[in-house]
Amino acid sequence: MDTDWPLTGRTAEKDTLARAVARGRSVIVAGTAGVGKTRLVEDVVSGISPKRVCVHRVIATGASSDVPLGALARVFSIAESSSASMIIGMNEARTRLISEAGDRQLLVWVDNANLLDDASVETLTQMAMAGEAQVVVTLRNDEPVPQPITMLWKERIADRIEIEPLTESATRALIEDVLDGPVDRISCAAILRLSSGNPMFLRELLIAANDAGTLIRADNLWTLRGSLNLSNRLNEVVEARLKRISAADREALELISLAEPIGIEVVNRIAGQEAVNDLETHGLITVESQVLRTVVRCAHPVYAEVVRSTIPAGRVRSLRLRLAEELSTLGKRRDSDSIRVATWKVQSGCAVDPEAGREAARRALHGRDFGLARRLAMAADPEHSFAASVALGEVEFAEGNGEAADSWFQRAYGLASTEEQKREAAVARGFNLFLIMHQWDAALEFLEAVEADLSDPRWKAEARAARAAMHRLRGQTARALELADTVLCDDAASEVSIGRSLGVAHSCMVARGQFGAAFRHAERVTLNAGKHPELHLDEMGVATMHAAAVGLGIDLGEGIRLAREGYENAVGKRLLPDVSYWGKNLGELLLLSGAVGPARRVFEETAAAVRIADPLAMSSLVLAGAALATVKAGDLLAAEHLIQEATSSDGLAAGRARAAMAARNGDRWAAAEIAVESAGRAFARLDTAWGLVSLHDAVRYGHPELALPLLRHHGKGVEGPYLSLILEHAETLSEHDSEGLELIANGFEQFGAVMLAAEVLCQASLTAATSPQRARRLEARAVALFDRCDGAALPPILVDVRAKILTGRESEIAQLAAIGESSKSIAERLFISVRTVDNHLASVYGKLAVSGRRELAKVFGVDHVKT
Repeated sequence: MDTDWPLTGRTAEKDTLARAVARGRSVIVAGTAGVGKTRLVEDVVSGISPKRVCVHRVIATGASSDVPLGALARVFSIAESSSASMIIGMNEARTRLISEAGDRQLLVWVDNANLLDDASVETLTQMAMAGEAQVVVTLRNDEPVPQPITMLWKERIADRIEIEPLTESATRALIEDVLDGPVDRISCAAILRLSSGNPMFLRELLIAANDAGTLIRADNLWTLRGSLNLSNRLNEVVEARLKRISAADREALELISLAEPIGIEVVNRIAGQEAVNDLETHGLITVESQVLRTVVRCAHPVYAEVVRSTIPAGRVRSLRLRLAEELSTLGKRRDSDSIRVATWKVQSGCAVDPEAGREAARRALHGRDFGLARRLAMAADPEHSFAASVALGEVEFAEGNGEAADSWFQRAYGLASTEEQKREAAVARGFNLFLIMHQWDAALEFLEAVEADLSDPRWKAEARAARAAMHRLRGQTARALELADTVLCDDAASEVSIGRSLGVAHSCMVARGQFGAAFRHAERVTLNAGKHPELHLDEMGVATMHAAAVGLGIDLGEGIRLAREGYENAVGKRLLPDVSYWGKNLGELLLLSGAVGPARRVFEETAAAVRIADPLAMSSLVLAGAALATVKAGDLLAAEHLIQEATSSDGLAAGRARAAMAARNGDRWAAAEIAVESAGRAFARLDTAWGLVSLHDAVRYGHPELALPLLRHHGKGVEGPYLSLILEHAETLSEHDSEGLELIANGFEQFGAVMLAAEVLCQASLTAATSPQRARRLEARAVALFDRCDGAALPPILVDVRAKILTGRESEIAQLAAIGESSKSIAERLFISVRTVDNHLASVYGKLAVSGRRELAKVFGVDHVKT
């Protein structure tokens, strides 16, 4: 890893500082430790001409802060510390600094001015006020500041520049610049959370992760495989700061680090108000007023990590038990309070109430803390408690341990004392059999038997809704809809069963291209969203499919916005199942728009997530999407690996990617056949929309005759401009109607599918045989649209368009020259003279409006390798 890091995200601050220095102004550069103050000043000062300005650097340290004029020791030496000798020393320091500058302007750069001794502060501020020197100081704004320096700013003698933590985008850019490559979003979110925009902390975190081997590069993407650990240097930096607080304050900080965010009343009861005030003054904690309470947390996540790492295990247990007792004494005012109390008790080695333990375990699972979730479930006595046995089954399910989960769910079913509990355990076991153990038939048969055994219509409906969801996941759309409809028509059905059935129906309607009905179902789901935790995945599925429905059925741009918003939220919260759903849908919509580079990035990030955990069996679909994006980017070798990986878990998933690969390799007939075959499988599952998209691939590859019969049959009743344009495109291309194709291209462009519009314009150009001028105009429009497709390799059809205006010999020579063959080599290969080759190339350059072989390579969409 490069040790010389770039100055990133500080353009505005650097310009402000440079302008102030150029005007001769004194400047105070303030910010928290590690935010980059010194690096910023260094970058500006290094650009100053030494012939014009004499720069004298003063570095204040803890050791020199107790020595009068210690920071200026290099300028002069003084043996005594009397007031008279001090005045003499101050005057001598001023005289020597001014003398050293001579005729040049004097600039004194003071680093870490918080640690200046009083005499040095007085000397430098007097020089600034008298105009004898331009003083530039860096100081920490979360520590006490010498009063004279504060006065420089208040009296407008010096400008003040606040250096804030880097923004999220600037931090991400810095990470990728240093690592020389992208980082998957979940790993990046973890790094961003812990560094919080502090460049020094970020540097140490990345160095530690790299040294520990937990930050690895795979498929051109950096990924964290393990937790972020603090480097020794980072620990030392924070510990040096903590040494300045009292033992009582340190104990209070330990308490806060274990419980943050924690209500201030709890901290005050245990540690006292004075300690809280001291920690806030030292900038080690923040106190935040919320609507109903005031909470306290460490000022930076790294502070909390360092403090927690130094607390002895016995003290950790006693502090957590004290927290649990105090919060219980104050009264559990929020739902989360009971969960926190249960968590602290378990971490202290105490037993917990089964229901509270179960909810706490669920929260721990939500945060992917499997170890804590397991301890919470075990502490609630799973051998004898229904709630605890379900909780432990959920832990095993989340970790992918199907057999262990099945054992605990069966125990819970045996411990159930009510039909509601039986239904809960049965549904949990059914989904474990289906999703983790892949015993699909066994799961459906088990739930059908449970439904028959139950007498309460509410719980019967919930078992039926679970079966509907499983049939939908298995691609049995008709059966899924049939079961979901019976639940939705059942007056006794609970909100949970109705919510799950609406999710199934919504998914089916989107798959069929019936977006109006899908939107109505989504609206009903939204009314009760968040009320039932067990419906989280169902509601998330509706939200992701709603974004897809909006994108396909109404407005592609709005669909992308919704999908990106959901994806960013899932990444920020590190919800891996949500990331897989949102990432797949966002990637597909981005690909449809022509944003190949961004789509590939999303798919690669999502693939990294599903390789860590894939509880919803999304890996084959995500990898297939990544493969398709990679083909469109022109990286065929990487695409082939992804196709193989996707096919290893689901032989049907990568059909569109395999078709695109065949087309890229020049066999568009085979590509069209693969596309039609993929569409047939989609129609068999009643996934009409996805089937139509696959058929459209066959049309794009120039074989509408293969797709038209199925398009005419299955395209009836679909809604939205995109799916309607697909059928129109096939009909128009089969008629070789150039003007009609241009209208189709306009429709795709208006919809937002820029790459599709460009491809259709190429087809229109190829069919404009009788009008060369029109063909050139259409080609120019297509090229302009392709230029808007971020990260996309030029598609083969554009090569067809450009090659059409060349003679056979010109095309042959041009393609050889494009890949880097010399004229002599081409001449020897084709048994012609070098002069003939050059004459043909001159004609090619004129016809294609290019100036050389490198531009020719871009025209043909190949890599130019000089030979």
